[in-house]
Amino acid sequence: MSGKTRYKTRRSFGATAPPFLDYLKDILRRYPDGGQILKELIQNADDAHATEVIFIHDERSYGTESLWSAKLGQYQGPALYAYNNAAFTEDDWKRIQMAGRSGKINDPNKIGRFGIGFNSVYHITDVPSIFSSGHLGLMDPQEEIFGDKGFRWFLDEPEDQEALLTMHDQFQPYRDIVSVVGKQEWSTIIEDQYFSGTLFRFPLRNKASEISDNLYDSDKVVELFDSFIADADLSLLFLKSVSSVSLIHISQDGTINTRLEIKSSEPTDILLKHKDESDVEGLTRIKLITLNSEDQKKTQWLLTTCTMKEGKAPNLDDLAKKLSFLPRVDLAFPLGEQRDCGQGRLSCFLPLPNNESNKTGLPVYVNACFGLTDNRRHIKWQEEDQKHDEHALWNELLVKKVLPQAYVKIIQDAIKLCQQSALPVSSVYSLWPDVTQMQHKDKWFNVAVDVFHHLLNGNMAVLSLARDETQFIPLSEAVIPCNGPTRAETLSAIKRTLVSCRENLVSLPATVIGAIETFKLTNPQDVNPCFIREVLHRSGVDNISEEDKLCILEYILSDGKYKDLQGLQLLPLSDGSFRTFTKKEEDTALIDNKEFPRTLLPYCNHLFIPHDLSSTCRNHLEELAKLELPVPDSIIQCATEADRRLLKLLKVNLLGPDEVGIILIDSIKNGTSSSQETQNIMTWILQHGDILFSQNQSLKSKCKELRFIEVKRELKRAADFLNPTVKAFKMIFESDVFPPPVYTESSQMLKNLIDLGLINKEADLTPEHVLYATTLIEKHKVNSEREALKRAQVLLEMLDGCNLLSKFSDEQLDRLKMMKWIPCDQPGTEQQNRFDKSTKSCFFSSEEIRHTMYEDIVGEVMPLMGKLSDRVNTKLGLKRLPPPEKVIENLSVLKSAVQDMDDPDTNVDFKRKLHSIYGHMQQNISEFGELMNKEPDWLWANDQFVSPCDLVLNYPQDLDLSSYIGKVPTEFLPFKKLLQKCGLRTALSNEEIVVILHSIQQNIEARELPFATSGEVKVSIEILNWLWKTKHRVKGDIPVPVITEDEQFTLRPQSEALLCDVNKNKLKELQFSEEKMYLLHEEIPIATAEWLKIRFLSNYILAPELIGIEQCGQSEPITTRIKNILKEYDEDGDIFKELIQNAEDAGADACKFLLDFREHKDPPESLIDPDMALCQGPCLWAFNNERFTDDDWKNIVRVGSASKENKVEKIGKFGLGFNTVYHVTDVPSILSDNKLLILDPNVTHLKKHIQQKEVLWGYSTTFS
Repeated sequence: MSGKTRYKTRRSFGATAPPFLDYLKDILRRYPDGGQILKELIQNADDAHATEVIFIHDERSYGTESLWSAKLGQYQGPALYAYNNAAFTEDDWKRIQMAGRSGKINDPNKIGRFGIGFNSVYHITDVPSIFSSGHLGLMDPQEEIFGDKGFRWFLDEPEDQEALLTMHDQFQPYRDIVSVVGKQEWSTIIEDQYFSGTLFRFPLRNKASEISDNLYDSDKVVELFDSFIADADLSLLFLKSVSSVSLIHISQDGTINTRLEIKSSEPTDILLKHKDESDVEGLTRIKLITLNSEDQKKTQWLLTTCTMKEGKAPNLDDLAKKLSFLPRVDLAFPLGEQRDCGQGRLSCFLPLPNNESNKTGLPVYVNACFGLTDNRRHIKWQEEDQKHDEHALWNELLVKKVLPQAYVKIIQDAIKLCQQSALPVSSVYSLWPDVTQMQHKDKWFNVAVDVFHHLLNGNMAVLSLARDETQFIPLSEAVIPCNGPTRAETLSAIKRTLVSCRENLVSLPATVIGAIETFKLTNPQDVNPCFIREVLHRSGVDNISEEDKLCILEYILSDGKYKDLQGLQLLPLSDGSFRTFTKKEEDTALIDNKEFPRTLLPYCNHLFIPHDLSSTCRNHLEELAKLELPVPDSIIQCATEADRRLLKLLKVNLLGPDEVGIILIDSIKNGTSSSQETQNIMTWILQHGDILFSQNQSLKSKCKELRFIEVKRELKRAADFLNPTVKAFKMIFESDVFPPPVYTESSQMLKNLIDLGLINKEADLTPEHVLYATTLIEKHKVNSEREALKRAQVLLEMLDGCNLLSKFSDEQLDRLKMMKWIPCDQPGTEQQNRFDKSTKSCFFSSEEIRHTMYEDIVGEVMPLMGKLSDRVNTKLGLKRLPPPEKVIENLSVLKSAVQDMDDPDTNVDFKRKLHSIYGHMQQNISEFGELMNKEPDWLWANDQFVSPCDLVLNYPQDLDLSSYIGKVPTEFLPFKKLLQKCGLRTALSNEEIVVILHSIQQNIEARELPFATSGEVKVSIEILNWLWKTKHRVKGDIPVPVITEDEQFTLRPQSEALLCDVNKNKLKELQFSEEKMYLLHEEIPIATAEWLKIRFLSNYILAPELIGIEQCGQSEPITTRIKNILKEYDEDGDIFKELIQNAEDAGADACKFLLDFREHKDPPESLIDPDMALCQGPCLWAFNNERFTDDDWKNIVRVGSASKENKVEKIGKFGLGFNTVYHVTDVPSILSDNKLLILDPNVTHLKKHIQQKEVLWGYSTTFS
């Protein structure tokens, strides 16, 4: 094993998949044994669009001689079979081999095709097999039979066909069962090479195996069938395709017995489709379930399917796509059966186990594509340990968003069927939830409440009229029957009376009346004595029988409001007639008692009330007879017209009613009247106030100032109270601000109270009234948040509609602002739960709330209110600037939220909020100075929040530093003033830019492996190029990016770097030095490298210290000097003469010239300088057979200094004349002995080797 392999093995770490058998055992632990197994197989059949499913328990055993393998013999005994009439597709054959990976993952129309649930069959068997379409497959997870996990026979392969026909024992079980289901002959199947159905065979486990020790005998299969039969009538309710399920038993002797056959059908004559503009679309129909067992049983079900339309609930749409679920709910209700009204259960296409958690308490059965627990026995909910489980959230949304609407639809469609006489009205009301059945079932109780709010608080016609049960009206138009301890005869009389008077009396069971009383938001008309009296006043009593009149009389007397009887002909007499309740003498009726028996007036017997009148009714009439005004003793009351005439004859001053009223008012004011007397007096005055006040304004004035209404032992004026009939008053105040009911019994009394100052308009409320209403809201929010919310909304509307706040003093306004009574959604609710938009209102003070105009700035941390007028907003201070600390807090919430965003830069809401916050901070910059120190990283740049101190406003021109230091995004440049205040640098100085290089180098050197990242290399190159372009001189040995011997990048001082100017492939050949070489990064241009004075590699290789190369040349302006010499030697032939002279002076005896027209096209990297490529073409060679001396080498570079001046025997060795060679070349070279000299006066061909161009212009090297 190599070192690298050992290192990898030792470092390898991570989870591994469990062995398949362990995985299978885990599935069996989670999936229960029992009827659920059959349900899983039915679900798979339904997904395959099968219409028929048959389960067969075959107790027969088959031969073991002709088998594919002798090991299959133990599986030839009793077995459970499952047949359906849909054939396997190729996808099905693939999926059934993928244990635990449901095929429905991307298909919301599939219940669970061969998912984890199918593996529950291993409770029964070790070797399941499948016969379908063109294959017969046998699965062997233990790998004991085939040496693999299974085997498959192909019906279209000759070898397999022969086996299927000849191995009788092996395949006889399939032949027999195919015959039982009666679909195809075995020979025909083999001939057609296709079986148009699916047959599962599960040999019963008769001994413990590695999969399970659960042994299955005939008794257990019977239990399996029994557990399915218990829910058999529910099994076909919600399936899309399967309409028939049978359970068959085959005994050991081959006797076939059908234990159960259940079928479903849908009559086409009853079909209601929903095409309205609601949020859901759906269908309602009747489904007939026929169950044939020992007895035949037929059940009709009303079935409604509702699907949420796309776009109506975005959070539901998102999850539906993510989970591949359908946002659909089905509801089923049994018709014509007396079942427990709270029997409803949950289904996920097939009924879930009949345990408490799956019972809803609703009268309907609920089905949906629920997210289930692993064992498919329970629905997931958002409990403490799975608040973020998407399946649990899906279930919550289905129940909150879709189920209530589906429930309303099934009731509406039941009403339509009732109107068509297809359903009795009792079935309609049986559909209504009964909340008494939902103890400790809060989730389903909330569904019921939602349904009631839909049914009872709109214009939905859901209540049937007593006079015609096929006619339905909304609650707002209905008259609700009595639901109290009233006698049955009286209730019947009331019903007959109201029906005869054409009143909208509805016929309701007690549970529906209870729901109306509990969940109504509007106040429907209830049947009460007052209402009956009003009806009788309108319609009269002529059509009412004598018996009903007596019952009605007793009922309308029961509330003691006798004055409202005036004008009703219901006063019974002994002769069976009825007189009218008036004060007319002719309408007088007599009541006898012990002191005044009717026998005293034998001729007036017909004027007495009936002697057999009920005691209750008689007692009320006696009380009525005693009522009279409590006038002082000094005033004589006229009982009859005769009394009046007598007093006139006696010249007694007769007082008018208004004058009597003033006397009575004075007696109240003086305290001589008792509480009861005061009540009687004021009741009389209020009843007749329209006449009394018009006759005597003084009486009206006295009544206005009179404190006659007693509340909590304190007497108050009428102006101290509110009109109880004003709906808004009734909703936000309690009874202590309204007059006692005795003073508001009739509209006339109420009108006169208003004349006396009773507050009748919302605009007349005082600040104290408003403050009192807010205290009531604060009190109610503790015990009844719904009630508090209702009150608060009404009060807000009142403040918005009336200019009540203008009446407030500053002190009162401050009190109002401090009280927590304004309902708002909790701030940040959307961020906390992105799928569930239903929010719970809380109550806040106006100090804690801001206007929705600040939503983007503080919407995550402060409650918002935007529906009020500017006038109210100003008074409550809602448009004040949000506190700066709240703005910073909101920014912190956004920072947290960005972690859950897929692409924040494309999130419009996120960007809008940032712009709003930054703009607000800039406008109020003085408020945010110190706060920003607490939250330094608040500016969004480069996919993260950073501090403005970490960015610059601009990069230097043509220098991109984005990989090292961020730049303020263009979109946030309008907030430059704010950013600079918070530490943003306008630009980096040149020195700071160079410091970047040094800091990069330090970072690299601090690492365990001192290598640069690609970003560090990139920014280093950018900086160096920028320094070259700007010609900014840098002091010191700055770092530059180089490549190491390990082919990694790092930064080294420029003095150590080398510019590679040779072929990289030959580098190894050139590495003759023991020192490390750092080659400059190849992306740095040569111009930049030269400006930085980076040494060329070739120059380094040819360095004098290594192989004796030295620089040479003149210390004068060379080109000018040569030009002048050439003017002196202006003949072309002078070159040969001069070279011959030099050879002669050197002592040579031979001199040769060669004109060479060859061109050498060597690659540039093979030259000592790439510019030498121009010198590789045709040339003139000059040779002599004498070597250069040291003096010759010195003299050759001394332009114009003739060496013969002290040696008369020399003609002119290397004097001025040698320079005639420049007539034909710019780069002459001399090779002699072990030295090569190349002259380049123009410094154009050897510039990378000539370091001092001003004084040196040649290059020489010595060969060893």
